[in-house]
Amino acid sequence: VNPAASDYDETQHVLSYATVARSVKISEVDYNRKRRAIAMNGDGDGSATQHTHGTNGRPLKRKNKDDLQKSSPQKVLKLKKKLSPRAMLKRKREQIEAARKRKAELQ
Repeated sequence: VNPAASDYDETQHVLSYATVARSVKISEVDYNRKRRAIAMNGDGDGSATQHTHGTNGRPLKRKNKDDLQKSSPQKVLKLKKKLSPRAMLKRKREQIEAARKRKAELQ
């Protein structure tokens, strides 16, 4: 909360959200489940809880190999053919040859 007159609107928004947050009720079942989860993962300060994202906002790497999705061999081969320098040269040569044939047919 800021007492400056220029931040009056922002102060009003903060106070209204605080009122809404105060009225939120959590069921006892959810509360106890969260308490048990925190107790199992650490001493309650959140330091030992399992994080999914790093401080930079990017997802953390998964440690379990079963969680990783493997690319299908066909997708990898398609990508290799598409990005391969040799394949690009071959395709360019084919395009040039096709253009020559069309030009020869038109003349």
